[in-house]
Amino acid sequence: LFFRGTPLLIQLFILYFGFPSIGIFFSPFAAAVIGFILCSGAYHSEYIRGAIQSIKTGQMMAAEALGMTRSKAILYIILPQALRRAIPGCSNEIIYLIKYSSLAFM
Repeated sequence: LFFRGTPLLIQLFILYFGFPSIGIFFSPFAAAVIGFILCSGAYHSEYIRGAIQSIKTGQMMAAEALGMTRSKAILYIILPQALRRAIPGCSNEIIYLIKYSSLAFM
């Protein structure tokens, strides 16, 4: 919630200027990379979660009817479909990440 609910610039400021006050020091590059990873990872996880939830439950029941274990059904049936549905959102997030890279130079 914190990483999706606050602006990336605020997160970068907290990482670079706030953490040294509690004894954790980052180089400017490391603070930028960590901030981008945490912010982008939060959005990517939401895109993938939404894509998995959009797969109908009948897909899992059909896989179980064929004798697949739950983990194999998720790996071979659910995830390939979900990843296809998550690609547009994830690619948009990568584009935003490239655009937001200018914040690291502030």
